[in-house]
Amino acid sequence: MKIFEAIKRGGAAVKDILPPMVIICIFNFIGAFTMLMIIGLNPTPEKIAEVTAPLFIIFALMMLIWIFIEGGLFSSAMSVLKTGELNMGEFFGNCSKYFLRLLGLNAIGALISTVLWLIGAFLTGVFVALGGGKNIFFNIIGGSVLLATIIVVIIVAMPILISQYFVVIKGGKVRESLGQSVTFVKKYFWRTVIFFLILAISIFTFSFIANFIGTLLGNAIKGMGAAAISIILTSVANGAIAVFSAACIMTYLLGIEQSEEQKVEEVK
Repeated sequence: MKIFEAIKRGGAAVKDILPPMVIICIFNFIGAFTMLMIIGLNPTPEKIAEVTAPLFIIFALMMLIWIFIEGGLFSSAMSVLKTGELNMGEFFGNCSKYFLRLLGLNAIGALISTVLWLIGAFLTGVFVALGGGKNIFFNIIGGSVLLATIIVVIIVAMPILISQYFVVIKGGKVRESLGQSVTFVKKYFWRTVIFFLILAISIFTFSFIANFIGTLLGNAIKGMGAAAISIILTSVANGAIAVFSAACIMTYLLGIEQSEEQKVEEVK
């Protein structure tokens, strides 16, 4: 399946995954509203420092709930793309079914990314410090190291992200899904890079338009009214982005899997 075809088909499938999107939008709204209640409107630096601990707890809890929801979302996208039907009766069952495996993959991804960022930041700081922050040569080296770190993190993130979908598509465990994902990315590296690049541009464009509309409304309405509109708009936009991304990635992976199966059948 071609890249643009996968994104087009994934986008078309969003209308059939609306019930999960509603759940995600409600989750986003509750999380954002809770954050607003804790931090308040126009918080001072002192207020932010005061509520850092509860904010961290809320953020961690939201991450766990999101990982829980992912299993149901990915399963819903796969069901719609494969059968054309959505069985919401299985949504929360699939959330539970895949939770621990998705949690493990997310933890591995977070750990690897953190280590890479720390190494990159350390080396960047070393080179910049060697030049006292004023030596162009060392600054260029430091900037190159930082750029290389970003590229490496993105390359590592691709198989970890895809492995989460393979957990649902192939039903494997954490290690098995990671292995399948690494093999997939090696085989379809540049196609996958281009796919994620186009998907990222699509998401950025949608986010820009949503933020622009939110800014216009915020300028017209002040105070809590503006905050409420911003929360609702952001919740819906992020919900739509989550479903659109899941549908497109699932379409891309299932399309290649189907092509490989057809090749095997042709050989037989």
